[in-house]
Amino acid sequence: MLAGKNMATRVAEGEAGRAPQLREPIAFQKIAEALGVDPAAGNLVAIAPEDDRKVMTEVVQAAFGKPVEPLALGRRI
Repeated sequence: MLAGKNMATRVAEGEAGRAPQLREPIAFQKIAEALGVDPAAGNLVAIAPEDDRKVMTEVVQAAFGKPVEPLALGRRI
């Protein structure tokens, strides 16, 4: 997954504290199959630690070439 690799690079460069773990790309695939790529991308952003969410949003948007909003339940992330 390109976003995961890019996030790992950002962690190595000190721009973020954490890259997605193996379970997150697996969850992405399952959500994409069930609901589509947009909700899966939004979930990737939403589950990022709050300190890394801005960087994760940039990485995911670059990977998918469009804006991505965190998947939320009502007003909560």
